Amino acid sequence: MALDADVVPGTLLVEHLGLDDQVFELSLTPNRGDCLSILGVAREVAVLTGSPMRQRQSTRVKAAHPETLGIHLEAPEQCARFAGRIIRDVDMHARTPDWMREKLRRAGLRPINPVVDITNYVMLETGQPMHAYDLEKLDGDITVRMARKGERLKLLDGNSIRLRQDNLVIADRGKAVGLAGIMGGDNTAISDTTRHIFFEAAFFSPQHIIGKARRLGMHTDASHRFERGVDPTGQVAAVELATALLLEISGGRAGKPCHAVDRRALPKSANILLERGEIKRILGIGIPAARVSRILQSLGMQVKPHKAGWQVKAPAWRFDIAGQHDLVEEVGRCYGFDKVEPRIPAAMPRSGASPETEVTQNMVRRTLTERGYHEAINYSFVDPEFQKQLLDAPAGIRLSNPLADNMSEMRQSLLPGLLLNMQRNLNRQESRVRLFEMGNVFLKAGRKYEEEDRLALVATGPAHPRDWSGAVRGVDFFDIKGDLEALLSLAGLDGNVHFCLLYTSDAADEGVE
Repeated sequence: MALDADVVPGTLLVEHLGLDDQVFELSLTPNRGDCLSILGVAREVAVLTGSPMRQRQSTRVKAAHPETLGIHLEAPEQCARFAGRIIRDVDMHARTPDWMREKLRRAGLRPINPVVDITNYVMLETGQPMHAYDLEKLDGDITVRMARKGERLKLLDGNSIRLRQDNLVIADRGKAVGLAGIMGGDNTAISDTTRHIFFEAAFFSPQHIIGKARRLGMHTDASHRFERGVDPTGQVAAVELATALLLEISGGRAGKPCHAVDRRALPKSANILLERGEIKRILGIGIPAARVSRILQSLGMQVKPHKAGWQVKAPAWRFDIAGQHDLVEEVGRCYGFDKVEPRIPAAMPRSGASPETEVTQNMVRRTLTERGYHEAINYSFVDPEFQKQLLDAPAGIRLSNPLADNMSEMRQSLLPGLLLNMQRNLNRQESRVRLFEMGNVFLKAGRKYEEEDRLALVATGPAHPRDWSGAVRGVDFFDIKGDLEALLSLAGLDGNVHFCLLYTSDAADEGVE
């Protein structure tokens, strides 16, 4: 095994490689893009445990030469900040040190060369994706712009794509050199012969990046982070850190930092009024005011006292904080949901019909499962031909990037999915099938789209499970009528509804399924 040249013989390999370690695998919800880094996870651990966080000191690398590249932001709404730096005389044959190789390996990344390894390391530590260009392959200044009609770009993975005009690209004077927020171009890729590089770190709007990689059938570490939002204030610090690491590992001479920003286009953190009463109303418990303020401040928020509660400004890296309900959630989870004691809610007896909103989905589910049904959960995408034949309806809402040809249209009814579920069960000799589904359907209303909540049931086979009596009766209209009356009785409406049965020309004598 090749190790660092300065390793002292006799050193325990476990100590040298730091193998006496704990590796955590974290599953994040899409709203917590700020935790896609060691720094983000450290912030969370510090808050939840009350431990102080040790953060890397900011790095400032002194310029060894005055060379810079001009940076022009032609699409500030899509890219509001772009930072970079020229580094000359880099030794591409230097070896990435073992400590960095091991950290990359344990994070699931393969060491490649010092430049690529450093960009990956900075991304893992700070959450800021970076890219390195071969400076000698760049033609003039850097421009961040929208792609031109018919423009093509060969990416680092070897795929050549035709760019759309809604694609944001990084370009030099004559060509596109990278697909912003997704992947760099092959025409400026670094190689073993590279001597001079240009480091880049940018802030790309999540609203612009989202869906662009998937449209191309791609998913990269960079797009995964930019879609969820990266800290719009961390680009310069990321370039400085990458520069310091590269000079330490591969040598070289750093130029002056390059930085362009349109502050008007940077995302603005919301100023939110958190009312004292909202915490108790939502969580059901009161939390001391000093504790609330301390929790919010430990999360990096600016907190000012207000006569109604607290005026709170979320940090730049928290894209998921939009209203006081989000702040209550943050306070609750940090305080501990286990401290919310269960309490039996007060109930007032009432007769007669109930408002529809008081009949919850869980009540409907419980009623149907008690009557022998199983809940089905299907995709909202269906086969357009099957939907047309079944519903005799006009074309529905087509998807621009379907998962498959038979899942290319939004459903207008829950029946296509349920009937396919029933067919699958019958094909496997499951003769008695009871299924229901609760979900949305998607309809066209002129040029607008409408979304409606629906409930659908299907039933076939024997009316009752087989028992000792041996008597078998097929399900009929009156069985379904009884199931519907049980649902309507939840709102007290079972006595005010009339049922009718419509037979088709080929309806069986024993009932309609």
